[in-house]
Amino acid sequence: MWNHILRSALNLPGASLLPHLCRYEPLKTPVRKFIFPRFHGGETIEDLKKTVGHPRYNKLRIIADYVREHETRGEEYELRNVEKIVEVIDSVAHPGSKISMVSVKPSSIINPVNLQYPDAKTTETLLSRLVRITERAAATQTKVLIDAEEYMYNGLVYKVSDFLQPMFNTNYGEDCVIYITIQSYFKNSPEILRMHLDRAIRNNYQLGVKIVRGAYMDHERRVGNHLLCDSIEHTHYNYDQMIQIAMEHLPNISLIAATHNRQSIDLITNHMLEHNIYKDDPSITFAQLFGVGDHLTRFLSSSGYNTAKYVPFGPYEDTIPYLFRRMNENEDIIRKI
Repeated sequence: MWNHILRSALNLPGASLLPHLCRYEPLKTPVRKFIFPRFHGGETIEDLKKTVGHPRYNKLRIIADYVREHETRGEEYELRNVEKIVEVIDSVAHPGSKISMVSVKPSSIINPVNLQYPDAKTTETLLSRLVRITERAAATQTKVLIDAEEYMYNGLVYKVSDFLQPMFNTNYGEDCVIYITIQSYFKNSPEILRMHLDRAIRNNYQLGVKIVRGAYMDHERRVGNHLLCDSIEHTHYNYDQMIQIAMEHLPNISLIAATHNRQSIDLITNHMLEHNIYKDDPSITFAQLFGVGDHLTRFLSSSGYNTAKYVPFGPYEDTIPYLFRRMNENEDIIRKI
């Protein structure tokens, strides 16, 4: 019943109020019972490990995504978020662990205002915090995926990642540690990929990149970002163009193709077949959101491709805005409720 109520509510005027309403006690129980198990890995690290410990995930890699973002409560909480990510890495640092990647939201470890208007201190602080996370990840053979958020943060995030990648991505394949994320719903996204790729080739390191369509479109529309694609077709075109660029430059690139689009998946698998690239080539990983595109995940993993599930976890209050943003931006999620 609650599934149908929420699905209908998302299509009503005033649906933007739902994240606030779900913070009220009467709604917390049904949300935890009916919604969280489908799209959320749990509120604690132990919950996450229990969720992904199910046999259905045996052939998958797990991307642990701590849901806290837009941290504005002060430096103490920014540092807590850094240590939470390190705790995830340390808790799964053993052979055979399914959790082989962690996602980092820059706005969770640096105040968003400082990300938007950075000075030298902000740059140094973001760098030092990402070094703390990535050094621990490298020591435990865990990959770090720097998430893309609002476009206004990308300048600093890309600047810092350009410094980090030559430090940690000096070997090709499984040893690629740190990844940037490029959102294809921006008109200039292929040019951004080419810029980072050229820099990697010139400086002799492997570019780690996660290619996504993007999950902050509502915000970009509200602020009138002129770089936003004019249509979903343009977004699809950009995504596939970036995939093509990446596939043509293996092994200079280690690619995580985050998509629920079968056409984009076929583009990659067909290229691999035509160019005799092994299905388990360490430079190529497919990824889908937890609870979304499970049929694609099963197909890819059972066919022998490197396949990952992006599993969010964290406290209820932090999860609600994240979850509803995902629902608003991804029609697949709404259809699956």
